[in-house]
Parts: sequence; structure tokens; C-alpha cells
Amino acid sequence: MLDIQNSMRLVGVRLNTQVDDRGNGLYRIDVPLEYKDGTKRYQFVWARISKAITRDGKDTFYFQSRVGALNSSIDLKTLLKEAYYGIYTMICIVDEKDENGNLEEMVYVQASPIVDFSHDKELIYECVMECAIVADYLEKKYWGVDKN
Repeated sequence: MLDIQNSMRLVGVRLNTQVDDRGNGLYRIDVPLEYKDGTKRYQFVWARISKAITRDGKDTFYFQSRVGALNSSIDLKTLLKEAYYGIYTMICIVDEKDENGNLEEMVYVQASPIVDFSHDKELIYECVMECAIVADYLEKKYWGVDKN
């Protein structure tokens, strides 16, 4: 079984980037992405372990990357079709408060393997990378900015 702190540290070393320990078992990594055209972008991926929202409540790794605030210009059907291409990831909508305390719906990309079944550090790396790549792709395609 892998632990979150060491797993994220190893991903950070592999990507030559900093992993921030945000306290209470929450980690953030700024994943560097380089595209074929030479464009460089970055995408935050957050990592933690929590009890799964399932009938057995197993400990689960949660890797999440924020894409952007849901708004009327986003076609939900088209966005949902993008989820088809995920291997480890899913697209989800999370209610959170903005800087003024107002509730807003945010689009996230998430991977959530069960801890007991995660014995290979390569799985953690792939989940982090897929979260970053998919979130950055969606952010660029639907929001047109590199904000998260």
C-alpha cells in the first residue's frame, strides 16, 4: 500500500517540480505540461486520502484538478462527452464558495483509486498526469485560459 506523502514526493521528483504540503493530509503539485508546439502550461493537481463515498467506505486517493466555473456558455452535453476519453479520470461538478462566499459550481477532473488496490507508484503518477492533462485540455478548450 502506498502513502500519499511519499507518493506525491516521488511524483514531484520525477516531474522536477515542487509538492506543497497544505496540511491535514492535503498536497498540491503544479504539474508542468509541454505540448508539441512548444507551448508550456501548468496545472495544479490536489491530492488527499479520504473515505470513499461508497457502501464500504474504503480509503481512497483523490486526485483533483480544477478546470473552471460552470457557466451558461458551457454545453454540458459536449463537456460530458469528453469524459469518455478518461482512463483513470472522470469529470465532475463540485459546489464550492468563491472569494466572496457565494456558492458556485466548479468543473473538476478527478481520479480516485482505492488505496488498498494501489500498490504501484506508477499508478499514482499516471493519475496525477491524467488529471493535469485532461483538466488543462478542458480549461483551454472551454474556458480559453490557463487559470488553475
